[in-house]
Amino acid sequence: MSKRRNRSFWVICARGWGVIPIFVYIILELLVLFIGKGTDAVLRSMPRILLSWFGIVSALILIFWLGRQFLWKWVRQVSEAILILRVVLCTFYGIIIAVTLLLGLLGTAFGHHPEYITERNGVVMVASVHSFLQTTVDYYEYKNPLFRGKELLGWEDYGNGAFDPFQSSRKPVRSSFDNE
Repeated sequence: MSKRRNRSFWVICARGWGVIPIFVYIILELLVLFIGKGTDAVLRSMPRILLSWFGIVSALILIFWLGRQFLWKWVRQVSEAILILRVVLCTFYGIIIAVTLLLGLLGTAFGHHPEYITERNGVVMVASVHSFLQTTVDYYEYKNPLFRGKELLGWEDYGNGAFDPFQSSRKPVRSSFDNE
């Protein structure tokens, strides 16, 4: 009985391979949500980006799998209308993939904030640098390599300019911390 159940599991996986990555992504997002609610934490910048890219790739795999299931599953002689529909949908899939990847790259480029582990007044913190036109650093509680606290413990404003204050010797113009 166990071999039969094991074999049927692999048959289901072979038939539904396109759904598995998006299912794993949804489980990971729910896990992060529950951990965040239970510990008052959020994912740090790089794990969030990696999870987002896993979701993007999973969605593209699902789209490819659905197209394959409904349009290319039967290899028999098909009418000319079906062939035209296949070409149109292939073009549409290509456009969706290109736009999704482009938006993902833009989101990664503008959504990434360098993070540093630092200690201030005996408290270990995650310093998140935001530097586009104005350079600011937000400080959060350090939880572990994947998570940081939600609550803002303090901030520093370095004024105009796009630079990383942890790699330069500039001092903040303004700052505010809860424990000072």
